[in-house]
This record gives sequence, structure tokens and C-alpha cells, in this order.
Amino acid sequence: MRNKNGTMQIAVLITVILTFVLIITALFIFSSRQIEISAKLMPNMAIDKVYSRAEILNFQLNQICREIQSEENPVEDFKKILLKYKNKNGVYAPVELKQIEDQADVNHIKIDENAKLTINFDIIVSNESVQKKSTDDGLKSIGYSYQFKFEEIMS
Repeated sequence: MRNKNGTMQIAVLITVILTFVLIITALFIFSSRQIEISAKLMPNMAIDKVYSRAEILNFQLNQICREIQSEENPVEDFKKILLKYKNKNGVYAPVELKQIEDQADVNHIKIDENAKLTINFDIIVSNESVQKKSTDDGLKSIGYSYQFKFEEIMS
């Protein structure tokens, strides 16, 4: 019902204005909380990327180790197989294989008298090799250091 004074129109106008204020406030709160959630999830995603790269590296190292055929000189055989993972620019895919190239020697690759091939490498995988802009997103360097070990009887 409408009053002659126009009070009903003012009530509708106030209701519409308060509805818009409520919607804008809700959107603002939702967007600010979304930023907080993203800030909390960012380090977890970086850690997941580091672990994923470590698993990819382990898979490729296992493939390389299984291809070794030479019992007389397994280090040279390993290095030849490792070169397949270098691109035209001399960069390994993944880049962590460069560490392996530096460690590939008789101290890390051995064959005992029972023709058992043993390979040990110390590997460091970090988020700096995963993302190009590590300082822009506010993350500190995340690193994962582990020892890769491979043992197999040569046939």
C-alpha cells in the first residue's frame, strides 16, 4: 500500500540500497579471504612441484642406470647414456641432471666382484629450478636434498 507521503517508496529504496551494500560487502570479504587462502596454498604448491621434479628425476635416473651394459667401464657407459638427455644448447632436461654429470665417477658408480652395479648420487632439487620468478611471489627457496641409490645385478 502506498501512503500519500511516499513512505513506502523510501522503504523500498532503503531496502534496495542495503541489498547492494550487503552484496558488495560479501564480495569484498570473499575476495580478501581468497587472497589469504592463496597465500597459504602457495608454499604447498611449490613443495609439490619440487617433489614432482624429484620423482621425474628418479624415473629418468632409473632408466639411465638400467641401460648400462658395460661391466668393464660403467662410468663411461653412464656418461654416454646421460648425454642423450642434453639438448642442443647443452642444457639437461631436467636441469638437475647436471649435478649427476658432475658426480659421475668411480666413487659413485661401482661394480663389485659379483657383478652387482651400485650407483649413489647426492641430489638437491629446489623450487628455483622450477619457477623463474622466485622472488616475485614472496616464497623463500625450498630445497629437497636426498640420496639416490640404485642396485642391480648385471646380466
